[in-house]
Amino acid sequence: MPLDVISYLLAKKGYSLAEEAKKKPSAFYSVIVLKDAGVVWVEDADGNTIASGEAGVDDVAVIQSGINHIASLGGGILFLSANTFSFSDKVSINCDYISIIGAGRGKTVINGDPGADKPYFELVNDATTPRKYITIADFTIDGSDRPSAGTDFSAAIWDEGDGDISYLIIENMEIINSNTYAGCIQFENASGSLNNVLIRNCYLETVNSSCYGLAFRKPTTYAFIINNKIIMDDSGSYNNLALYQDISHAFVAGNILISSGGHTPLAVSPGSYVNIIGNIVKASTRSGEGGIEVEWKSGHGTETSHHVNVIGNVVRNGNWGIYITRRDTDQPFPYRVNIIGNVVENCAVGVYADGGTDIILSYNNVVNNTTPMSLSGLSNAIIEGNLGYANKNSGTATFSGDGTTTQFSIAHGLVSTPTNVQVTPKSADAAGDFYVTADDTYIYINYLSAPASGSDNVVLDWKAEV
Repeated sequence: MPLDVISYLLAKKGYSLAEEAKKKPSAFYSVIVLKDAGVVWVEDADGNTIASGEAGVDDVAVIQSGINHIASLGGGILFLSANTFSFSDKVSINCDYISIIGAGRGKTVINGDPGADKPYFELVNDATTPRKYITIADFTIDGSDRPSAGTDFSAAIWDEGDGDISYLIIENMEIINSNTYAGCIQFENASGSLNNVLIRNCYLETVNSSCYGLAFRKPTTYAFIINNKIIMDDSGSYNNLALYQDISHAFVAGNILISSGGHTPLAVSPGSYVNIIGNIVKASTRSGEGGIEVEWKSGHGTETSHHVNVIGNVVRNGNWGIYITRRDTDQPFPYRVNIIGNVVENCAVGVYADGGTDIILSYNNVVNNTTPMSLSGLSNAIIEGNLGYANKNSGTATFSGDGTTTQFSIAHGLVSTPTNVQVTPKSADAAGDFYVTADDTYIYINYLSAPASGSDNVVLDWKAEV
């Protein structure tokens, strides 16, 4: 029986199909961390053991050995198998071109206590050693049983180096952290920088005070924060999502942020060229806080916030829903901020601003708030089409003169006394001399001589604006 082409070629080289089938498939990883029968070990793709130890005791050391091996290779994938690994210290990510990937959230679990004020994973960098092309994905960090004592910031995934990190991806992670000051993901050093960062599809939850969910406290350019759920369970917590230190060119979309009464869940403080689109926010009820903030604050950066879009978000149940402010006077108020098409409800103030230049506040739904909008100090602003906050209105009013009445009133329906009113006579009997006054409810047309008697003979077009 003649050989098929493949079998013929293999036979020429001394192989058979049966022998080829017995070969081990090529692994997608460079090293894999395994655990079984009280032993934890890391092996390479060929099954060679790199390091081993006692499970639950040496987990950190074994994982660190795997990372160090990848560093010696110049990069690769460390795969954390579907097991629970107990940490008693931190793991240092000290190389480039590395992916640390689990078998899935809830399948690969990191737990234990790395120690007070220590992270589970630290991104190691400094001024002479930048880092690039790092991915962390597809596992759970469960810090829910950590001791509550803590004295300094230290998130589960942590960076405090003064170097640069470029092309960082954190995705499909579940992180729960309970230590005071210990948030979920935090970048912390004004001297370094982050470039091209993607954080998506993560579940982040903190259950103690004085911590952040996801914090950019390091200058960042090009950040994409997409489809995450971030919950702060303590009223003494900081921001769910802190965009600090002059973050620029950031895209924040599709996130769910839930506050328990701490600081404002989504803070641009300060940032530039930031798009905040389609997020759902349960706001803070704390005085001076709210749902989404665009602000300047000393210590958070070097210049005020500018070129920020806040579009199509839903903000509920807080003090200020969406707001523009400055906490300190050493920089100008934010400028070129667009707040458009948001739904804000059940807040003390739907949209708040106490200053700002080149501001657009348009087509927001602020119906169900104690005060729909509280605006002051705005320069060169467009405010229009906001449902629940009528600051512009117009119409045609028709009256019947009786020869003695000299004052006619028109309900303007605006949020307060209009500052600009225009009244135009549209009938002959309405064309006499008059002057206009207004209050919170009405525009008053005051004739020097009463219009003539007639039916619907006093017709006036009017426009009013706060």
